[in-house]
Formats: sequence, C-alpha cells, structure tokens
Amino acid sequence: MNRPATVSFPNLDGLRFLAFLAVFVSHSMNLLGYASQHAGFNFARDYLLLNGDLGVNFFFVLSGFLIVFLLIKEREVTGGIQLGSFFLRRLLRIWPVYFLVLALGLFVFPWLGAGLPAGFPLGVATDRLNPWLYVAFAGNFDYLVNGITNLLIGILWSIAVEEQFYLFCPLLVAVLSPRRLLPAFVGLVALALTFRWLYSPMGGMVFKYHSVSCVLYLATGGTLAGLANQPAFVAKVASLPRMAIVLGYLLGLGLLPLRRFPWTNPAVIQLLPVVIALFFAFVIAEQNFAKHSLYKIGRIPWLATLGRRTYGM
Repeated sequence: MNRPATVSFPNLDGLRFLAFLAVFVSHSMNLLGYASQHAGFNFARDYLLLNGDLGVNFFFVLSGFLIVFLLIKEREVTGGIQLGSFFLRRLLRIWPVYFLVLALGLFVFPWLGAGLPAGFPLGVATDRLNPWLYVAFAGNFDYLVNGITNLLIGILWSIAVEEQFYLFCPLLVAVLSPRRLLPAFVGLVALALTFRWLYSPMGGMVFKYHSVSCVLYLATGGTLAGLANQPAFVAKVASLPRMAIVLGYLLGLGLLPLRRFPWTNPAVIQLLPVVIALFFAFVIAEQNFAKHSLYKIGRIPWLATLGRRTYGM
C-alpha cells in the first residue's frame, strides 16, 4: 500500500509561535492586571495586548486546515483513511501533557494555592468544577455550566474543542466524496453562524466556549484545506500581487482591535468573527502558497524552532 508523502508547511511553525505568544501575553495582562495612568498604554492593553486571546482562534483555523489537508492527501494516496493510526497519533501527541496538566490542576495547584496572598488573581479552587467533563475532553462545557473557577485547568477548554473536532473530522473526510467535502465544511460554518445568531442574547460565554460556536474557525480551516487541494485555487493564491497581499494584511490587522469594542449591533457582532476567521485563513494561505509575499516567516529559523517547541504550551 502506498504511504502518503510527508507534507511540510515551513511557515506555519513560526505562525504557531506568534499565536502562542499572543495568548501568553493576553493571559499575563489579564491575570496580573497591568494598569497605568497613561491613556496610550491603556488603549494598547485593552485593544491590542488583551486581544491576544485571538491566538486561540488562529490555532483553531490552523488545526482545521492541517488536519483536513493531511487527511485528504492520505485518502488520495492510499485510497482511504487509517482511522486507528490517526487517533493513535492524536492520543500520543496530546493526551500525556493534557492529563499531566489536569492532574496538577486538580491535586497539586490547589495545595500550593493555599499559600498565595489573599486576593491573588489566580483561581485554583476545584470545588465548583466538574472534573469528569475535563476527563471526557468536554471542559469547555464546564465553563458554560459552572463558570470560570479554576484558571489553571480552564486553559484546557480549547484542547477539548479540538479533540471534539478530531473525533468526527476524519469520519467526515473518510465518508464524503471530494466533491461533497468542501460543501460539508461550508455547511459547518453556516451551522456555527446559525447557532451564534440563535444564542446571541446569551452573550460572550456561549460564543467563545461552545463547541458549535468554535467550529466556525475549525471549519473555516477545513474549508481552506478543501480549496488548497484544488490546483486552480492554489494558482490564484500563488499569483496574488504583492500590493494585494499587503492590503490584505493591513485590512485584517486593522480590523482585529475592533473586536474588543462594546458593539451592540447584532449584525456587527455576528460579522466580525467571520471576518477574523477569513483573515486567519488568508494568512495561512498566503504564507503557504503565495509567490509574491512581502515576507515568509519561515525565513526566521529560530522562530520556527520556538513554534515546534511551544506546541504543547
């Protein structure tokens, strides 16, 4: 049986590190409560640094793209999907670190937390969370049911969302024909948008942590993967002029801070996540396939190395 050739995207490791760094800075600013009397600093904190949690959304788009692209390539070469091998790779790559963090959060950090100063902004209590939801990779629903009570365990919510996606995504690729796969991922995007519209009165918690809402980003990545397996699409991205690429980045980066404005218009609230997801897909496609990029992040070897080293983080 033929084996799929190794697929390499040398620019994605650097992007992964930048996303990790953005999340790290956002968490640090949020937890430690940096403040200043300087209006410029406060603006940068509120609309730029605290916006770094979008790194998680970028990870979702990136994961959707990579997983679906590799599964499509595997089916093209072997004629099918080795589901057992796929799930074993996910298990070996994610489960050891995941359950280590879960064990530390449940048994070690609460004991250490007893020595923290009163009012220290790092919740380590375990009495209000449901540990079995985390064991079952459904910790994002613990957030929705019990609230954010333990920040050290709570960071696992995004892994839960990705694991849920990994559960059905290979089945989707294995069952659907190539002609129907792309519409299926577009349909998942539409499902997420419908869900967000129906639950819009409930606000940000559902938007950010519910699996059906988060599939907007994962399915956007899956849609990009389906397009990236079409030579005509890759050729169009490859031929993008440099000015169009620069304008795309300026527009996307300029729109990101708008996400933290207190919008009340339902149309804007629904549209911004779509624009952000599309911008992230644009970045991935441009870095992978464009021939006239202003700069390929893979040219910075140490950044790519950090991206690989911080995968688990």
